[in-house]
Amino acid sequence: MGQQQLILLVLVFIIVGIAAVVAINTFEQSRDASVKDAARNDMLSAINSAQKYYLAPESLGGGGGNFNGITFKDLTIDSVNTNASYSISGTGNIFTITAVNSAYDLNYRARAQITGSQSPEIEWEDL
Repeated sequence: MGQQQLILLVLVFIIVGIAAVVAINTFEQSRDASVKDAARNDMLSAINSAQKYYLAPESLGGGGGNFNGITFKDLTIDSVNTNASYSISGTGNIFTITAVNSAYDLNYRARAQITGSQSPEIEWEDL
C-alpha cells in the first residue's frame, strides 16, 4: 500500500472511532432522560391519586381534607420500581413524594409537593 492509502485508512479509523463514542454518549443521555421522564410520570400519577385521596371523604377511604395516613396502597405506584425508589409523607394538607434513582449511574432526586388540591410543584436536583 502506498503512504496515502495508509493515511486514509488511519483517518477512517479515527473518524469511525469518534462517531462510535458520540453515538454511545447520545444513547446514554437518551436513556437517562427516558428514566427521569418515567419517574416524573410515576410521580404525577401518584400526585393525582393523592389529590383524589385528599378530596374523598373518610367514609369512602379518603383523607377527608388532609393527607394524614396516606400510604402507597392509596397511590397508583409501588414504593420501588425500575424508574426509582419513592418515599411519601402526608401531614395535614401537604403531601410530598420523593423519587431517588442511582441505577445506571444516574444520581438524582425529585421532590413533588402539593398543598391540598392545588397544582403540584416538582423540583429536580442532581446529587
